[in-house]
Amino acid sequence: MSRSGTCLYKGQVKEEKLKNKILVLACIIAIIGLMIGPSTSLAATISGPATGSVTISSALPAIGTPTIEPLVPNTTIQLTVPVNDASTMDNIAEVWVVLKLDDDTLSDDPGLDSIDSGYADYGTCAIFKWTPSGNFESVGSEVWTVTGTAPSMTATTGTFTFNITVNKIARYATGGSETEDGWDVYIKVTDKAGTPNIDEDGPKATQGDVPKTLVNKSMAAYASVSVPSTVTFGSLSLSATDQALSGGFFTTTSIVNKAYALKVNSTDWNGSAHTLILDEDGSPGADSFSIRADDDAAIDTDTQYVTKTATTIDGHAAEAAGSTDSGSDVPVYLWVSIGPSAYATTYSGDITLTVDY
Repeated sequence: MSRSGTCLYKGQVKEEKLKNKILVLACIIAIIGLMIGPSTSLAATISGPATGSVTISSALPAIGTPTIEPLVPNTTIQLTVPVNDASTMDNIAEVWVVLKLDDDTLSDDPGLDSIDSGYADYGTCAIFKWTPSGNFESVGSEVWTVTGTAPSMTATTGTFTFNITVNKIARYATGGSETEDGWDVYIKVTDKAGTPNIDEDGPKATQGDVPKTLVNKSMAAYASVSVPSTVTFGSLSLSATDQALSGGFFTTTSIVNKAYALKVNSTDWNGSAHTLILDEDGSPGADSFSIRADDDAAIDTDTQYVTKTATTIDGHAAEAAGSTDSGSDVPVYLWVSIGPSAYATTYSGDITLTVDY
């Protein structure tokens, strides 16, 4: 029993001594820690996923193959502009369309780098624009009418359709080749970043480069002439000579998109069971009459006798194409002479003004 107790005691002593050593060691470490603490900084950085940003520019809107119907004055034609934009059609800020006559008398550069509305002209240049807010509009002081349809703004591809009413005096052009006058079509699509894309082969064009996309298109001829529905010479006596039209003259208005001649002719005049025959040389006999015509009130050397065949009014053989869509006015003075004998009645017939181009 005493041995066992002795062993236990000794063990306890050793354990206590060990504890003391551990305590001493702990104290030494603590002291060392206090000693090095003020002069040494120990730090640890724990890093996680990095936060960064990158800006991806939207791709330029791409223009497909545009189409246009034949150009006919006073007619509504359709121009289509297919567009692709990976950022959807909502990224499109503007679609510009310019129709311009390309001939030797006009500048080849109508300022299209900035789409200069000052070049808009009834006869030679039409400018159109689509915007999300303004829809379809004609730009400039001399405008053609336009309506249209736009694609869904949520789609990445779509077609802008311009329904263009070609002005009456849009200049006639043969088209078909570089050697002939023709109409050219320019198209520019700009995204909301202000970056334009122009319909051309190859890489992106610069802002100042607006190439021709549809070139040498023909423009059909157009002409209209308006006159009063009725004019009268009043009551005339037999053998009356150079009796003026009531009111002296009437006005003819011509709207023509190319150079032309203004001509006049007359038929025989019919009455109740009787006819007055038109004398073409100014010497009316029995049952006949003659008419003279001019563009002023004086009967002189350029006053001509009207015939049954359309004849150019003196001084109007080469009228220029119209410059306004309201047309060009020419006064027409008429004088009638009656032969020595004719049946007394009221006669009527046609006096025709013709635009010949």
